Amino acid sequence: MMAYQGMIPVGSLVIGYISHFIETRTTVASQGIICLISVAFYVYYKSHKKVEKVTMCPITYKN
Repeated sequence: MMAYQGMIPVGSLVIGYISHFIETRTTVASQGIICLISVAFYVYYKSHKKVEKVTMCPITYKN
């Protein structure tokens, strides 16, 4: 939670700096495109992730 909350001010500074060089609409549109690309990568990764089967090994207890 701290990493999420701590990155918001840093991201705001970076986006504010970038929007001085390109238009605000272009900045917001590029943020949306980056978000959609990251969602596509996440969905692709989750659908092609190999699931490892957990096997249990027998444990013998000695009294």
